[in-house]
Amino acid sequence: MRIVTYNINGLRPRVAQSRSLSVFLDSLNADIICLQETKISRQELTADIAIAEGYESFFSFNRTVKRFGYSGVATFCRVGQTSTSTSTVLPLAADEGFTGLLHFSRREEIGDSKERVGCYEEVFKTELTSQELLRLDSEGRCLVTDHGSFVLFNLYAPMVEPGDNDRQEFKNRFFEALQRRWTGLLNKGRRVIVAGDFNCLPYPIDHCNPGPDFHKNVSRKWLRSILHQEGGPFRDVFRFIHPERKEAYTCWSQNTGAEEFNYGTRIDLIIAAGPCSDETSCGQQEDGGSHGFVQCEVLYSDILTDFIRAKPDTLPRWHGGRTLKLEGSDHVPVFVELKRQSELEAHEVPSLAARFMPELRGRQQDLVSLLKRQPSRNGSTNSKPTSSSNSQESPQSSQKRLQSPREDPSKTKRTRGKVVKEDNGGSQRQKQSNLLTFFMSSATSAKSSFTTGLNTSSGTTLESASYQETVVERRAISEEPTEAVEAAQVPSSTSETQLSQDGVNYVSMYAKDEVSVGRSVLDTLVSRGTLEDISCTEPSEANLGSLSQIELSVSNSQEKPDAVSEWKRIQGVMARAVPLCHGHKEPCVARVVKKEGPTKGRGFYVCARAQGPSSNPEARCGHFEWSTSRMKSKGKVPGK
Repeated sequence: MRIVTYNINGLRPRVAQSRSLSVFLDSLNADIICLQETKISRQELTADIAIAEGYESFFSFNRTVKRFGYSGVATFCRVGQTSTSTSTVLPLAADEGFTGLLHFSRREEIGDSKERVGCYEEVFKTELTSQELLRLDSEGRCLVTDHGSFVLFNLYAPMVEPGDNDRQEFKNRFFEALQRRWTGLLNKGRRVIVAGDFNCLPYPIDHCNPGPDFHKNVSRKWLRSILHQEGGPFRDVFRFIHPERKEAYTCWSQNTGAEEFNYGTRIDLIIAAGPCSDETSCGQQEDGGSHGFVQCEVLYSDILTDFIRAKPDTLPRWHGGRTLKLEGSDHVPVFVELKRQSELEAHEVPSLAARFMPELRGRQQDLVSLLKRQPSRNGSTNSKPTSSSNSQESPQSSQKRLQSPREDPSKTKRTRGKVVKEDNGGSQRQKQSNLLTFFMSSATSAKSSFTTGLNTSSGTTLESASYQETVVERRAISEEPTEAVEAAQVPSSTSETQLSQDGVNYVSMYAKDEVSVGRSVLDTLVSRGTLEDISCTEPSEANLGSLSQIELSVSNSQEKPDAVSEWKRIQGVMARAVPLCHGHKEPCVARVVKKEGPTKGRGFYVCARAQGPSSNPEARCGHFEWSTSRMKSKGKVPGK
């Protein structure tokens, strides 16, 4: 039997990456698959990401408003096409959460149902109230499935940012209550397997840069206390097979490109505890004289490095970010291979399975969609849902629609590859191309006075004026100015020439305004320290004038300047204003302090390369520089 744990960082992206849920699950090649960070709420769950042929699935969802759509775990069991089975893969019972309170409202009712795993008594011996225990289970962080020969916990432990004392207290309570549940099961002679993302690690060998304060972390102290090396009941399955393997990591920081140099941590673990299933046939013994589950029945365990996103041959270089987004999770799967487990009596799928959810069976409509005002055919909205009989199209209207004439190709124009249609009145209808043309609508109406005053004897109509103005507007915002020049019509009269020149001047005014607004926004972001990655600064007034000439001088200039080369020149000027790191003499990137303290929100510069070992000269150097020290006046970008 093969069990896999995988923090997928979003179930829907992983399914889309593999084209289907079945293909994704089959790629893991496991009997039981424990997924963490599904990031799916119950309202968002659909059959295409929950139901796969040959698998039974179980979900736990986040119920908190503050973290809605966050966390979440799912367990998939490969059982074939039957709803009943004797295999250990199909669970006998299943719990959402580990306290049992998500299924019952009163403590005395817990354990009465045969579909519950049981052994909740130890959890309630804590000093926490029922509401506090329920809060531990409200974020969708645990699924418990009873497979007969063992009880499996699919776990996604809370993450704590440095300095967040409230969240650390929540994590401490979470682990304490969870350990009590494990103790209750082990006291009953059950075998327990915990697979998931612990968001902590036990020993320095599992961290790329442990530091001198590694052992002081509260969560790490707790994790070591439950392991066999410290006298606890659990064994780290991976370290049992590979006790000395170094640089065996399962997670890398996405913000620093650490996967480029394998600069990560091993926080995805599989731990197990309990007695051996057959002490008479097994010759191994633990120190206390009893057989152990891990020693007797674990065949192998390893990290599935094939799922690492950063392949050395295809990895784009990190430079304060990646131009190419890497598909996949920032974690990789971990698996354990067990001996074949004894078969059970024939049993059915527990009712917690996703196949029994009313949302997926099409029997339940939520209140929001029921009362939602739905648009009718004539454009009005109805407060009552339309029936299926009323929504059907009548034969007469269907016949009329089929006999309607096709669209006249002569009433369709193409402008820079985009189709512009004309209605019966001859006016053009086109979609908004960008933000500039949206804000130019008011100025367009102001320009109508000079358009209507054109001499009709010259042959210039309102429609041709509107068309030429549209061409000039496209010219001002075009990425390839030469194409817009070739597409514009050559004026045949003095009035048309005047129209074209006025249009250029009109667009020039608003184009300069847009550049000024964009520059002021950049200044504000840098001064506030809210811009994550900055590798450039503002253009000077001279460069701004050159840019305006490049983009806007259409009617009077005989030569067509190369806008691409000019923009590259401007970018070069901008890049030279950013400080260079002392290790590689390359432009730095701007970051912002997010940690609580007196410097929170303050900007600084660091090396733009990916994070890696200090011994690697290709990795990020130690350059650091406060950005505020370079800002001499308001609106001045760091480095000028």
